[in-house]
Amino acid sequence: IYPSDHGANDEGIFLSEVYRGATATTKDFILRPKHGRAFFSEEGKPFATGVSNSIMLDGDQGGKVTMIVPAGNNLVLATARDTYAFTFGAEPLDTGGVAAAIRRGIGCIGNQSFAECNGFAYWLSDQGVARSNGQTVDIVSHSLRQIFVDREDPDYIVKRRSDGTAIDAYGAHHPARNQYLLAVRTRAGGQGANLVLAHNYLLDTWDILRVA
Repeated sequence: IYPSDHGANDEGIFLSEVYRGATATTKDFILRPKHGRAFFSEEGKPFATGVSNSIMLDGDQGGKVTMIVPAGNNLVLATARDTYAFTFGAEPLDTGGVAAAIRRGIGCIGNQSFAECNGFAYWLSDQGVARSNGQTVDIVSHSLRQIFVDREDPDYIVKRRSDGTAIDAYGAHHPARNQYLLAVRTRAGGQGANLVLAHNYLLDTWDILRVA
């Protein structure tokens, strides 16, 4: 999700490929998360969004959208507590504009923590690092569980008291090493991220890198 450079109040995610159709001369699209919906722009008009152009999460009862990321053939969206999916290529208005919940109780608490790695989405949840193929969600960081849940652990990932989201969490894909990288701020850290978790998704191993 990129900060808006065009005067909009919300951040947006720019899609590198046409979401639907191929007739527009301008191939840019923007999805803008706001409240419990993800608003999408009109084809060829990346800054033209309307109230009806939205994908709804939980009937507008869900929390703020914290993630929009591709996984498999689906677009995966999340609030801090739950994860949803919407099929790529589907016209939201044709399906009532509602995303289906694929995992309750696991959401995304870091709106810059997600990355797509070889068809899977990875991100930071309040229970650890989550992974999705667009249809299911599981936790892949069980061996590091204490840093996500034990507040007394010096490597505990710090969160905001107001909404439980991570203060600093940044995800990236390192394809040369087959790794999902997650930089976070821990209880023992100061300003900014001071710990990098590196998950090799082929070998299912973890490395921890400390930033001095």
